[in-house]
Amino acid sequence: MDYDKLIERLRRRGLSNGSALGPHSGLYEEAATAIETLRTDLARVTAERDAAKSADVAPVVHCRECKHFNLVTHECENECLSTDHEGGASYSLNFYDDDFCSYGERKED
Repeated sequence: MDYDKLIERLRRRGLSNGSALGPHSGLYEEAATAIETLRTDLARVTAERDAAKSADVAPVVHCRECKHFNLVTHECENECLSTDHEGGASYSLNFYDDDFCSYGERKED
């Protein structure tokens, strides 16, 4: 949609251009102003989003995508995360599918 043309058409129908007075005649100018405001806000938000994309971030491997995650038991089977108890017994930690950690390694398909 060509917003510039729409705004122009709305402004031509408004009170400032000799439109017939009526209960809705001011709505055209209000609509044109609202569209202009939304376009300005959209440009600002788009610029902020694009600036955030360039932040120094590392990709995340969620547990459900990790080769160490057991989907049945929801346990991480990575040796780095197992905890040893006294006497040599060990256990794994339970996680949710959307969890992630610095040890995550993507599964090979």
